[in-house]
Amino acid sequence: MMDLRLVGVAFTSAPLAQIQQRLFPWQMASFVPSMATGILLFCVDPLRYYRNALFLAKLAFLVLAGLNALTFHLKTYRRADGWDEDPQVTGIARLAGAGSLFLWSLIIVTSRLIPNNWFK
Repeated sequence: MMDLRLVGVAFTSAPLAQIQQRLFPWQMASFVPSMATGILLFCVDPLRYYRNALFLAKLAFLVLAGLNALTFHLKTYRRADGWDEDPQVTGIARLAGAGSLFLWSLIIVTSRLIPNNWFK
């Protein structure tokens, strides 16, 4: 939802800082169990996933998405008060949101393709 707001597709009447403040706890609350279940799934059959090219691609995309989020929170989010007035900050925030949407789309696609590994 935050990424859609950042790129200007949804919730355009709400201030960016307010949306981020309300969604951040939900983002963290959903991220932790998601990571835990992913680790447990890997632990069930690690040799199967370790050699899977799509699984490795998914991990790479996850790292890139994490770096994008970390950069966003350390650099762009510090200037959250000026998001709605400063077009330069809004442009950087839009780029971060578009990158996040792209990376999470790749993560979803590679996740769904892992069982159908064509690269053996």
